[in-house]
Amino acid sequence: MKKYRYKYTPLTIVLIFIITVISIVTIVLNVIKMANTSLKDKYPSYILAILFAVAVILFAVSALFNAYYYIKNGKIMLKISFVNSGILISTISEVVCFTYSKRLSVYFENGQFSNIVISPERFDDFMEELKQNSKNLKFSVYNDEIDYPAN
Repeated sequence: MKKYRYKYTPLTIVLIFIITVISIVTIVLNVIKMANTSLKDKYPSYILAILFAVAVILFAVSALFNAYYYIKNGKIMLKISFVNSGILISTISEVVCFTYSKRLSVYFENGQFSNIVISPERFDDFMEELKQNSKNLKFSVYNDEIDYPAN
């Protein structure tokens, strides 16, 4: 099974970094509060806050390093950290590669679309694997600086 790494925008990477830093600060502050309090009945709330912050850090770091698309059982699957979602290939009417904006879009039979966020260098590999999984798909390439698809 080929994996196509999810391509985060710089803004998304910064947001993940900020969330991780805030979670680390939360852990440090709650450990300090626990060390400075003699009230043992407050420990559960501090521990809960620490555990939540650890879970957020684990999810954020996992999402950053474990996010990719793959094609399996007639679906385009997106895995980000512990979360999986899929698109049935049979519901796709067209795959469009936009060369100027460097994006890959899938258009559905109902007129909606979704972007596949992978490195432009992997577009050809991804589209080739899609062709192997569905002979009925229409594939188009547009220079979106000049022309646009009819959809």
